[in-house]
Amino acid sequence: HLTDAMFKVRPEHRHAVFEVGINQAGQMAPYARMIQPDITVVTSIGSEHLRSLGKLTVTRHEKAEMVRALPPEGWAVLNGDDENVRWMAGECNARMVTYGLGEGHDIRASEIRSAGPLSTSFQLHLGEQSLPCHTGLVGRHMIYPLLAAAAVAQVEGVKLTDVVQRLQDL
Repeated sequence: HLTDAMFKVRPEHRHAVFEVGINQAGQMAPYARMIQPDITVVTSIGSEHLRSLGKLTVTRHEKAEMVRALPPEGWAVLNGDDENVRWMAGECNARMVTYGLGEGHDIRASEIRSAGPLSTSFQLHLGEQSLPCHTGLVGRHMIYPLLAAAAVAQVEGVKLTDVVQRLQDL
């Protein structure tokens, strides 16, 4: 449960990560007020909530509450390849970074290829910098969580070489 996880965070912890699950409209705003995020990562708006929320636009609006809760000095990390996540840029008063496979994102992957039955390689681009990356995660769809992690690392000031090393260590 979210409150149990929040009570485990101690003053000496520099970071805490919470995944917030909802099953009805109106639930995300109180969670956002309780968490008061500094960084919000939105990976996708998909069909997993259609049964409980009815429409993707309702899901999008609910997830955007966590983006709306960010302070101006906070960061929204948004999957720029998902049109419903891109929409959240207009809901954001914080700084923003986008990630994805397409051109124009702050963090992106190119040259994605299978590197054997249990690995994938790609070129990781952070702004003007670029390095090859090799991961034990399999498939193009697994590149998105790696890009989201790279985006958060960039926001936290981690150097590209260290980002790649950490992704490869997964």
